[in-house]
Amino acid sequence: MLPLKDVAICTTAECAMMRKKICLSCAIRHHRKHDIVLLETVTTEIRGKCKEQLENLQQDLVAQIDKICALVDYADLARKKMREQLVRRSRMTDLINRSKELLNEKESAELLAIGQDLLKPFSDALSRWNAALNPVTEEMKELFDDDGEISVPLEIMDDTKFNKWLAANRRNMDERKRIMEENSIAETKTKKLIAETEKMIAEINALRHSSP
Repeated sequence: MLPLKDVAICTTAECAMMRKKICLSCAIRHHRKHDIVLLETVTTEIRGKCKEQLENLQQDLVAQIDKICALVDYADLARKKMREQLVRRSRMTDLINRSKELLNEKESAELLAIGQDLLKPFSDALSRWNAALNPVTEEMKELFDDDGEISVPLEIMDDTKFNKWLAANRRNMDERKRIMEENSIAETKTKKLIAETEKMIAEINALRHSSP
């Protein structure tokens, strides 16, 4: 196998060898008028771009984790504040104390209604929070096993399974690439056929107009 520095790629659209590997000496001899790029240059650019994209994926995930942690911290702060307001220094304490002075069912119903109205904004907010957080909590539980370790995806945690998973994905990508290349070739042939047909029609029209 030739080293990367001795292999080139033609980037000229009309060339049959476009985007295909060519021996550098052959490229110099037969493709001098074409745009030639060293494979080493191309691979360096591809590797650098892929590395950057993978790092960005990782950084985006870390940013999401930090955002979730900030939300959890805020929720914990809200929990502490609510607990302080509702239990330790709440007006509910006054209502509870007044219940000791009740004389009849009517006063009891009125005091209970006041307590319900007092707590309604908090109760409604907590109901919305529970409705939103419960599904999220269940999803988060699925990510971890009983020991608190990440359990999904398990195949990525094991080197052997990860390599098999990676190979399978590469085969799928190769198949998609092959289909795309076939479609590209078919599209190129179609464009060439259309161009030849248009040229033929133009020549026929020219002959028709030039006839006496």
